[in-house]
Amino acid sequence: RTILEVIIMNNLILTLTLFNGFGFLIHGTSCLYSKAMHKEFARYGLARQRRLVGIFQLAGGVGLLCGLSFQPLALTSAAGLALIMTMGVVVRFRVNDRFIEMIPALGYAISNYVLVYLLYRAGAY
Repeated sequence: RTILEVIIMNNLILTLTLFNGFGFLIHGTSCLYSKAMHKEFARYGLARQRRLVGIFQLAGGVGLLCGLSFQPLALTSAAGLALIMTMGVVVRFRVNDRFIEMIPALGYAISNYVLVYLLYRAGAY
């Protein structure tokens, strides 16, 4: 790899890690405390899983941010969050949501899959 490729990859890793890390801290907290999220999870038929999902999202967000200094943790966290958000897309299909309503979950899933790929290429295993 050229120096330019390494710089671009490292900047992408940093940007995606910060975006997803803080995003999941916010979303995980919302899952735990927001009345709107209580209603959404009930609509999905997953009211009993809301707290667990919120805890996993918070843990993933913390793992990503801590992974800035220990990349294998970031790799594991990004993989877990990618799977959670993939399931989020599946749930939205299951409840017949419009595509526009699936875009946030799909975007977070894709960004975490990209992060997993970049971290793996960077040797974070």
